[in-house]
Amino acid sequence: MPIYSINLTHYLDDMGLIEPKRGPARKMAEFLTAVVAHASDFDRPEEIPGPVCFRCRKRDQGIVDTGINEDWAIVWQCVACNTQGQISNWEGTFWDLSSGLESN
Repeated sequence: MPIYSINLTHYLDDMGLIEPKRGPARKMAEFLTAVVAHASDFDRPEEIPGPVCFRCRKRDQGIVDTGINEDWAIVWQCVACNTQGQISNWEGTFWDLSSGLESN
C-alpha cells in the first residue's frame, strides 16, 4: 500500500496557486487541494463524500476518508485501494477552509 507524505507548497507557485499546468503533477495537485478543502471544512455535513482517489479512480468505491492528526497534518486514505498519505503546510492556502482556527 503506497503511503504519500506531501508538502503542499511544493505544488504551489509564489502566488499560492497550483504550479503544474498539466499532466500527472497537475492531477496530483488538484487531488491534494481537494483533500485539503474536504478535511479542513469543519462545517461540512458528514454525508458529503471525500474526493475520488487519484490512484484507483473507482468513482463508486474510491472515496478518500480525510482528517487532521495531532500534528495538524491532513491525513487521508482511499477506502478502495488503501492508498494513504499526509499533507503538511496546507494551512493558510486557498484550500484551507478551517476559518482561521488555531492549530495545536
